[in-house]
Amino acid sequence: MPVKRIDFTTVAKVKEPLIAKAAKRLLNSKGELNRELQVFQSSPEILGWLEEAALFAAIDNTVDACSWSDWPQPLRDRHLVALEVVYQNQKEFIDVFIAQQFLFQRQWQAVHNYAQKKGIRIIGDMPIYVGGHSADVWANRSQFQLNRAGRPTLVSGVPPDAFSNTGQLWGSPLYDWKNMEREGFSWWVQRMKRAFDLFDEFRIDHFRGLSGYWAVPAESETAMEGTWKVGPREALFNAISKAVGKIDIIAEDLVRFSIDHIYIFIFS
Repeated sequence: MPVKRIDFTTVAKVKEPLIAKAAKRLLNSKGELNRELQVFQSSPEILGWLEEAALFAAIDNTVDACSWSDWPQPLRDRHLVALEVVYQNQKEFIDVFIAQQFLFQRQWQAVHNYAQKKGIRIIGDMPIYVGGHSADVWANRSQFQLNRAGRPTLVSGVPPDAFSNTGQLWGSPLYDWKNMEREGFSWWVQRMKRAFDLFDEFRIDHFRGLSGYWAVPAESETAMEGTWKVGPREALFNAISKAVGKIDIIAEDLVRFSIDHIYIFIFS
């Protein structure tokens, strides 16, 4: 394989079978490492996202569709009987998926702990939005602006600017901030806790979107037709601060300062 430029497709073909093999050996073992796996997957902080991610991956591995909104309706809408059938039929896949996550967590924490002992802080990177075809959206539909079929009604982007005359159409589903606030921003709190489990601090891309964001109709072909909407502002930061405590966030922003920007920096 080339050493100056990474060919991720080739790396995946080589590494993924080996990682799966290691995960299967772990599952069949009875030593201390297996006991650590059991603790990992039963931890409340991990369980909140791990089971949904494993189930989503299992369905995505068996259903030929570009988006979960195109899955058979019982799976799309998370009917319990349909999900139980998947869990039973894909149990080996799910168990291997969870074991792989554990192995990553264990190895990453070893690197993280070593860095901390050397006085090195590790910075992570968090996109403000998540992909539509994801366990995040499928398992938390009420937290996003979706129609009854699970498709976005509004998507992310930015208006025309110096980079593009037609704006930038990112296409990620937008958050339903009112529903999120009613639920204490629990989805964001969990996301922040997970981020701080992995990193010492991290950058949030398009940070200004937490104050005001550009909303584009999902059927639009460019970002020109969007409108500005008010984000969660201090309500989100208050909820995160209460649940997580002091946090170190790098606020990314590439545009001129406005009232929106000043507002969000005051409350963060």
